[in-house]
Amino acid sequence: MVEEIRHVAQDEMSLLTRILERCWPEPFESERAKQMPHFVPVSPDDVSVLFVNGQPVSCAAYPRRELMIGEARIHFGALGCVATITDYQRRGYASRLMVEAVREMSKRGDHASGLFTFSHAYYRRFGWEVGGDCWELLILPAEFAWEEFTLPTYRGHEKVRRFRAADLEGISLLYEGRLRRRGWGLTRPPKYWEWAKGWLNSENCFVWEGYNGMEGYLVAEVIPCLQLPDEYVFRRPDDPLWPVDIGPVLHIVEMAVATPAARHALVGYLARWGKEVAALAYPLACRSDLEFCGFFVPPARVRLMPSFMFRVINAAKALQALVDLPAPEEPLSLAVADPVGLNSGPLGILSADGCLQVVVGRRERHHLEMDIQAFSQIYAGYRGIHDLWALGRLQASSERAVVLADQLFPPREPFMGELDLF
Repeated sequence: MVEEIRHVAQDEMSLLTRILERCWPEPFESERAKQMPHFVPVSPDDVSVLFVNGQPVSCAAYPRRELMIGEARIHFGALGCVATITDYQRRGYASRLMVEAVREMSKRGDHASGLFTFSHAYYRRFGWEVGGDCWELLILPAEFAWEEFTLPTYRGHEKVRRFRAADLEGISLLYEGRLRRRGWGLTRPPKYWEWAKGWLNSENCFVWEGYNGMEGYLVAEVIPCLQLPDEYVFRRPDDPLWPVDIGPVLHIVEMAVATPAARHALVGYLARWGKEVAALAYPLACRSDLEFCGFFVPPARVRLMPSFMFRVINAAKALQALVDLPAPEEPLSLAVADPVGLNSGPLGILSADGCLQVVVGRRERHHLEMDIQAFSQIYAGYRGIHDLWALGRLQASSERAVVLADQLFPPREPFMGELDLF
């Protein structure tokens, strides 16, 4: 038996689709998940395929995206399309591709990687860990015998208009501003917005303009029944908190506003639109957006769920890329254990002319040791140093080392929305 892992040629890109179609004996994604847009700019160099006796049996793709963390722009490998043909499963082929993908991303110079999955335990074996949460919102007025939604019908809703093709530039600027305010998320390059022309239209996108031009946009649509993006987080089909037999449902995909006036107008528009449906759902939202837009209102069901998994690929380069990290008060070092064999040796973190400097192979008196999963959560701002130390997830030479490291990594709000799925 001859087994080989290699990149595909341009004329072999269809192998990815063929393997995916033969991976599951029955359709795995819901109809809603199939309809959701996925921006995956894959090139042959971003795909690894495992061949057995010349036949393609397993695959993985990892196109490069750009991730904003604070003020930094991080090289990010978006892992997806991981699949093995049914007859060849349980032979370790996908596991070999995971190791290959991490090493390929390291050679490419990626700082970190992420993926969406319902099988967290599997990917944790290769260094990924939960890196962000999503808030799920569902409003069912009839459940409480309420006649209408509790969202306030703010003034200004009558000036909300439907999307036009010329609005793409304004929408992209609003998204960029929202991303900068939150300080965490995937950037959307010009290629993304060119691709977006294929699914944004006057039926699912709405904008509000003020004196200074476009100040807010809303992507939403009415769907026959409640269908959730299964690949984002794991849900039971008989989930009592999210009944799938209600409908029609006003499904909010994304909302971004720059001013209170735009927020009032778009929320008011949703309140009036909501009178035509049985429920309103915003299944993939971050907490700050829900709070700012005023969605935490009764009788809402709100649930916090783990979402994407995150992994630092090259710890030294990833630290150097975070340009907004403060220099430590005293030198410290950290060592990261990596199941794939990367990131060996300690990393010294010093102050050089008031700026943070990373020195490979240098150990300091104040020293921390942890696995790549814990470091990835710290790097993303998802978990704090003190929390992980208290949980026994990392070892420290002293409590002072914990304090110094905690000053370096601020808490953040890691989040990827429905239009960022890959």
